[in-house]
Amino acid sequence: MQNKEVFLSRLLGEIGAIIYVISLATLNVNLLIVSLVLLLIALEGIQKISRQKNMTATFVIAMILDIVGAMALSFGYVIVLSTFGMESYAGNFNCTGPWCNLLLSNPFGYIRHPFVWFKTVGTIATLLGYVLSIISGSLYKNFYTKLGNAFSIDSFKRAAGWIYWGRILSIVFVGIFADFVGRFFLAIAFSNLPDSLPTHYEEAV
Repeated sequence: MQNKEVFLSRLLGEIGAIIYVISLATLNVNLLIVSLVLLLIALEGIQKISRQKNMTATFVIAMILDIVGAMALSFGYVIVLSTFGMESYAGNFNCTGPWCNLLLSNPFGYIRHPFVWFKTVGTIATLLGYVLSIISGSLYKNFYTKLGNAFSIDSFKRAAGWIYWGRILSIVFVGIFADFVGRFFLAIAFSNLPDSLPTHYEEAV
């Protein structure tokens, strides 16, 4: 029974890590949620076998912050980029007549003023998502590092480092590639889980 549960946890962990990579490549929040749920189920199985309490509590917190942060970052990027595009269009708009002079002559006038608010909201959402992303990355780093130490699997620790630095660099698109590497290491780490997990281990997660 234990070998069967280990196999299931290992398989779900690998699939969850791979789907996470796909969610990053496609910027698909739904796939992100699916991948995190699969990883959570896999870790629940490991917790059950190893008889460790509250093993997944940190992961659940990181998962929630991950989803909220991803949504905030996506929303912020879309708003900011769209606003700059609309503002550029309005600035280059060729218009004549009294209404155009009223609306476009003043850079803080009726047409341009809403852009300031949109950019402010988009910037706040982006910064909020970035902060949440770093916090979740730190939680993932601590969690996977301890998991790697517990089962002597270096791939967990490598995944932890890459994921964390991916979150640090998530404000720019370079962070996505670092997170890619981290998730590949995570898939490898789950595949290296032993056929039978110990019922107790020295360093609790």
